[in-house]
Parts: sequence; structure tokens; C-alpha cells
Amino acid sequence: MFEWSIVESIFAFALSEEVLRAGSIPVIAALIGWGTNWLAVKLTFYPLEFVGFPPFLGWQGVVPRKREKMAERLVDNTLSRVSSVRDLYWKMDPQRIEAHLYHHLEENLDTYIDALMRDHHPVVWENLPDIARRKVYVDAHHQLPATVSALMLEVEERIDELVDIRSLVVERLCSDRTLLVRVFQQCGEHEFAFIIRSGAYLGFLFGLGQLVLWQHFQQSWLLPFGGFLVGTATNWVALNIIFKPLNPIGFGKLKLQGLFLQRQPEVAEMFSHLVAHELLTTHRFVHALFYGAYRLETRALAYKHLRPAIDNKLVTRTLAQITLGLRGYSELKQLVVDRAMQVSMQSFDNKQFNDERAVAVEEMIGSRLKEMSSSQFQDVLRPVFQEDEWILIAIGGFLGICAGLLQVMFLAQ
Repeated sequence: MFEWSIVESIFAFALSEEVLRAGSIPVIAALIGWGTNWLAVKLTFYPLEFVGFPPFLGWQGVVPRKREKMAERLVDNTLSRVSSVRDLYWKMDPQRIEAHLYHHLEENLDTYIDALMRDHHPVVWENLPDIARRKVYVDAHHQLPATVSALMLEVEERIDELVDIRSLVVERLCSDRTLLVRVFQQCGEHEFAFIIRSGAYLGFLFGLGQLVLWQHFQQSWLLPFGGFLVGTATNWVALNIIFKPLNPIGFGKLKLQGLFLQRQPEVAEMFSHLVAHELLTTHRFVHALFYGAYRLETRALAYKHLRPAIDNKLVTRTLAQITLGLRGYSELKQLVVDRAMQVSMQSFDNKQFNDERAVAVEEMIGSRLKEMSSSQFQDVLRPVFQEDEWILIAIGGFLGICAGLLQVMFLAQ
């Protein structure tokens, strides 16, 4: 009976209004820490479009709002450090690319010639004798191997001058905000989850300190001020745990290092897969070659190698000049170059071929990312937190103050 009365007394005390109110302090602090960190992570990425009344009253996720800057940093901190244009092209295998292009053109060459002539010179093409048209087909098939080989050989030699990888990736990420957000979210998936969870743990610890101070002083400003500290400090502490210490410290199996840096091999594999299969596919690489920043140089190169093939046969050339005129014949040669680039691009719109070439690119980028120093590797994710971090922390502090004011009202009842 005596023991049961002690238990009843303990329960009565634990459930008393005073204890419940005091116990709410660390619990609410934990909720503040969790909520402000959750909001900070969400506001980093969302919304993708500006919501509100521009330019100042509203919000757009930090990453999509600063997409060009974020994309440039990502490329400069990763791809520019681990690979060159030539490295990437070699991993895609120039010989395989040439063979793939040749077979596609060879199989469809007659169709392409028909389509070109019917689109631009239908009357001439329809009235051309069958023997002349067959000669055009035969000549084209005969000259195709040497033309493709010579063109691709010079492309390989001058690839550094013809493709701008930085512009290619930056434009891709800026045009697809969802992809840009996904790159950072997948690379930092564990770290963002940790930030949210740690807000609750750290908030609870801060709340215990608030509880002790409240029991002794019970000043009305104490809880809002504590809420401000919880809302700002939990995010800051979590960031430091993610990226610090930079290099492993400790002895034996007990080593400490930033959480993100511990996952370097895992993140390297994840990031290299995204790059190889979505950002730097063979299709996108060739598209940058034909239509990117140095497209005029590529076009001039294509014209240089296709012109002899067009002009080579005296009979065909003379017939074309008679039927089209010198000006029409000159325009035809330009059209041949344009159509050649278009149909070449179609040949690389092949998922199986792109996936096969992506494997080698993925292995190269992944292995080189794993070899990066910790100070370099942290820059894969670090820019996300460095950009407008103070705004997110300030929002957390403001929400913490609001929660603290609500605590004061609750405890004052």
C-alpha cells in the first residue's frame, strides 16, 4: 500500500499542470528545431517558380532562382576538375561513333537524298532521268565511307575546339530546373535528412537549457530569445557536422569526419551516373558539336569534307548545274550540309547506343571524383548551403521567436 502511494504521488506530480507546462519547453524547442530545419531544406529547392508578387514579395527556391550560378559552380567544381572534352570523347569511343553514324547513313542514304530533293527541288528531281538519279545514289554510297571517315578524323583531332562542355551542361541544367534540383537532392539526400532530424535533437537539448533558465528566472523574453537561438543555431550546427572536420581525425576505427565527406565513394557513383546518363550522353555531346557554341566551325568542317563528294563526279555536277543553275547548285550544296547534320543527329537518338557509351563515361567520372581531395569534393554540395544561407537562417530565427511567444502565452495561463 505504501509503495502504491509513492507511485501515485510520482504520477500526480508528473501530470501536474506545472510540470506539464515546464516539460513543454524542450518538446516545443525540438519541434521548432525540426520545423525550421525542414522549412530551410524545402525553401532551398522549392518552389521551382516564383510565387508571390515579384520582385520582392514572394519566394522562389534558392537553387532554381540562382540556377545559372548553381549550375556553373557545379560544373566548375566537378566536371572541369575531373575531365576534359577530349577525355569524354575518347571514353565515348570515336571509332564506335563513326561506325554507328556510317551504318545509319548507309541504310537510309537513298531516302535522305529523295527527301532533300523533293523538299527543295521537286520539279527537277521528278523530271530527272532514272539513270541520272541512280547515278546520284551510287555515287553517294561510293563516297560515303571516305567522307565520313575523313570528317570524323578531323573532328577527333579538333574536338577541343568544337565542343564546349561547360555551356552544354549549364544550359541543360538551367533549362530543366527539376533536373538541377534532383542532382543536388540525390547527392545530398542523407545530409538533408540529417539536417531535419538533427533540428529535433539539437532543439531538444537547447530546450533543456531553456527549461533550467526558465525555472530560475521566468522572464518573458527568455523563451522567444531561446526560440530564436534554436531556429538559427540548429541549422548552423548541422551544416558544420556535414562538412567538418574536412579530413578524418581520430585513432584506429574511431574517426571523425564530415558526414558528406564520409560518403564520397557513394556520392561519386551517384553523381557520375546522373552525368553520364542525363547530362553528357553521346546524343547531347554530338548535339553540342553540331549546334552548340562552336556550331559554325563544325558546319565549315562538314562543308569542307562534303564539298569534294558533291563536286567530284563531272557528269552529275554538270547535269545539276544545267538543271538548277550555278546559284541553285551552290544552294544545293549548302542544303546538303544542313541535311547531313540533321540526319547525323537522328542516328544518335538511340537509347541503347547512348546507354552503352554512358557506362565508360560514368566509370571515368566516378573514379576521378573518388580520387578528389576532401576540400575539392565538398564543393559538389557546398554551394547549395552557401547561397542565401543567411536568409534561411533568418527565417528559422523569426519562426523560433514566434514559437517562443506562443510558449510564453501558454505558460502564463
